[in-house]
Amino acid sequence: MSNTIISTFENTINEFCEVATWLNSQLLDSKNLTATNYKIISNRIDALQPTAEKYETSFRDGNINVDETILIRFENLYSTLWNTITLLLKNNYDNDFVLKSLVNNIKHDKDSISEIEEKIFDVTKAHIDLFTNIITTKNDSNLQNSLVEAHICLFQSYIQRNDTETARIYLEKVQMDNLPNPIIPKTILEISRTIYNSSLHVYKKSINKTSEVLNDIATYLEKSLQFITRFVNDIKTHIDYVPLKYSLLSLLVQCIIENPSFSSDNKERAMTLLEQLQMEYPKKAIPFQLHVKFLKIAKSEDMTDMIASTIMQMILNVDIPKNIDSLLNTINEISEISTKHALNSLDYLFRNKIDQIKDQVIFERVIVTRFYMTLQSKNLSETEMIESLCEFYKLMEQNISKPLSRTSVSSLVTLLWSSGKKIEKTESYVLCSKFYELSLNDLISESYADLGKLQRALVNSYILSNELTKADDLLNSMSSQEKIYPLTILLQVKLQLALQNITQIPKLFQLFSQSSTERSIESFILSLNEVRNYPELLISGVTSLFKMLNKMNESIGKLEKGKWDLSIVSLVRFTVQSVLKLGEETQQNLNLNVRKIISLLDVPQKYFKDLKSKRVLNILEDGTTSNETTFKLTVDDIEWFASTAYNVGSALLQDETQLEASLECVSLANRYVELIPYADFTFTKMYYFNYWGYRCRAQTILIKYHILDVQQGRDIENFSKLQNSEPEMLIQDIIAFIQIATPNKLISTDQIDELEILIIEACQVYLNLLLDESKIDAINNIFSIELCQNQIELDTSLAQCLINRDGIPMNMRRPFLIKLISRSLNKDYYSITTICYWIRIVFTDYNNKISSMEHDIFECTLTKVKENKNTSCNRSLEEELDIENISSICWNFGITCLISEERDEFIKWAKLAYRFSKYARIGLEQQMRNLWNSLLSTGQVPNTDQIANIFVD
Repeated sequence: MSNTIISTFENTINEFCEVATWLNSQLLDSKNLTATNYKIISNRIDALQPTAEKYETSFRDGNINVDETILIRFENLYSTLWNTITLLLKNNYDNDFVLKSLVNNIKHDKDSISEIEEKIFDVTKAHIDLFTNIITTKNDSNLQNSLVEAHICLFQSYIQRNDTETARIYLEKVQMDNLPNPIIPKTILEISRTIYNSSLHVYKKSINKTSEVLNDIATYLEKSLQFITRFVNDIKTHIDYVPLKYSLLSLLVQCIIENPSFSSDNKERAMTLLEQLQMEYPKKAIPFQLHVKFLKIAKSEDMTDMIASTIMQMILNVDIPKNIDSLLNTINEISEISTKHALNSLDYLFRNKIDQIKDQVIFERVIVTRFYMTLQSKNLSETEMIESLCEFYKLMEQNISKPLSRTSVSSLVTLLWSSGKKIEKTESYVLCSKFYELSLNDLISESYADLGKLQRALVNSYILSNELTKADDLLNSMSSQEKIYPLTILLQVKLQLALQNITQIPKLFQLFSQSSTERSIESFILSLNEVRNYPELLISGVTSLFKMLNKMNESIGKLEKGKWDLSIVSLVRFTVQSVLKLGEETQQNLNLNVRKIISLLDVPQKYFKDLKSKRVLNILEDGTTSNETTFKLTVDDIEWFASTAYNVGSALLQDETQLEASLECVSLANRYVELIPYADFTFTKMYYFNYWGYRCRAQTILIKYHILDVQQGRDIENFSKLQNSEPEMLIQDIIAFIQIATPNKLISTDQIDELEILIIEACQVYLNLLLDESKIDAINNIFSIELCQNQIELDTSLAQCLINRDGIPMNMRRPFLIKLISRSLNKDYYSITTICYWIRIVFTDYNNKISSMEHDIFECTLTKVKENKNTSCNRSLEEELDIENISSICWNFGITCLISEERDEFIKWAKLAYRFSKYARIGLEQQMRNLWNSLLSTGQVPNTDQIANIFVD
């Protein structure tokens, strides 16, 4: 604060000090003071009081620093003055001005009281009590007016402090018999007004109006009424008398009626006061409102009729324009009990008491209220509502001399529209059409801006209630502009379907395609849903829809933010689902519509790709939002298209005639996945879409290979694509992904398993291709692949590919199978049944020279057979047959060696043959001995000790 302002404060305080010094000197010589002297003192105090109040507020609300010496002097002087006044109270008789000063100290009309003000109040109250005793002792009747005012002010102060007990004490001190004569009307009215204000304060402040609270208020008000009644002759001509008495009576009745303990005594008192109010104030609205409230609480048998009668009296007596709010609120009171009575009151008011020309606003407000009360009624049926409004339309026709305002028309239409829609949800279409018909009445619809909306709602109701002729007539009566409105065309589609005029519907579809508005798209989608059971219509409609898409694609740069995205995605998804639905019944239907399905999937993919290239495509993850001016597309939307394309491709894969179409669909699925910026996602989501991409590529490779297989290599284009290392690249990409993710523990075992299965599928196709091309080095690379979890599955798959390839010489396949067998023998987790099966396939009709490595294969296999015998009680028939064949293979190898005079080799293989025979079917071992004995009997083999030991383990 500036020095200038501080200086002003200090100067004022110094002035107060001077006045305090002067007052003290004057009052000390009170015996010599004349009336003139007292007048001068009083004037001096009155002159300074506004300034004191202003600066007191400033000191309380602001942070003002004043020189401490000045403040100490100020406090000392006013303490001295206070003491002087106290002595003066005890000794002097004529001290009315002093008492008035004390009263001014406690006058307060604020809710909050500061700490300083509370201290002043306590000190002042103590002096007033002292003053009361002095006056009582000296029986000074001249000061009674001021004393009464002081007690009333104290009553008010304690009311504000929520101290009702003390407040009542001071109110009781205000006795009418103690008031001096002659009576001053202003004093009586001031007393009554203060009591009323305090009572109103308590009433408004009390959230929970208990019986105790309301009884207290009633006591105060009764006291106030006693004052003005007792001195009515003295004050009835005063300007404030009538409004004050009206306020007192109204609030008193309110408190009696609202009292939870509403006794018979209360009822009689309330009736008496209400009669007094209505008699003395017949033009006022509140007495009638209170009467209605009283009747609802009293709940007599004829309550409804009495309320209706009271409302009628109110209509007849009050000034309608001035009291329209109160009147309509009161009519609403009876509407909750009996809508019919309320409507009768409104109709009388409308017909007899209001003129449209003089009171247009009130006139239209009553009309809107009439509609509102009718349509919102809880005790009228819908049929009764319609009948009541039809009768009121007749009244309107008689009384309306000029069109209603747009605001009122809008309100009336909205009320009827909402009621119609509410009933429409219950499928009561005949009934809801009645409400729409009312909204189209010329009295209100003539100036309604959106007439087409009302007409369409009614047409829809007619169609749903099978009133087709009415629907057709109303559609034909619409304006030419409304007839081509998208929602109107939709209704035309519904109507033609209901009339079975199917041939007219393609023409209506053409009307949709002539515009590319959002409403057109939405209406077109709904129209297609209507014709879902008519394949030819649906396909025709889909074709037109894509024409609209192409138009929008050309103007993509002009799209407003968020205007088209949802509509387009919904449109395409709907059309795809619609056409796919045709193929659900039989596979044949799917094949018939396959080109349409591919087109439906291809067009949006190209559309989205084009948007992405223009950098106006914003792909959102997890339903997040974006404020960018872009075309928004969710990841879920793209995944839906990708999965749909993939699933259609998989279904078509079952039909050899649809392999090319299957390839197109799966390729489309992969292109959809490529739209997703999943590199920016969390690893979990990134993996998910990576896997989707790998899966699509693997399926694409498989379909291409099937095409080659069916066409026996005649499709040179597809063959060359596969030769260009598509499988090899896929395998390398997946392995690289696993190698990157595994060290950081980002990938789970289940995810690794999923990826390795794709590797196995790709390896199968790749191996078949390489076998066709005899690419030995590349084949060896496949056999060097090591998987974390699915190595057995990979080897088994590769082995089966080699075994099943009839067109490839066994001499080319055999080295790779031997490599697999050798690898499997070094691992504990390979099945002996599988190993024996592979050995049988590889070495049956084997004419090459047996190597030591191949002999080791048989030895290792025999060891595993023994181990399997020790750990397994049962051996499968397939395994026994394979072991028998292996025993025969060994025997044949031995005989070949014998013929070649390789005696040691013969003995080695013959012994293996016998040892294998022990684990084959029962009897094979003996057959082997018999075969050997037969061989010895020919003399081709000399019987030596070494020969004799062949059958010894």
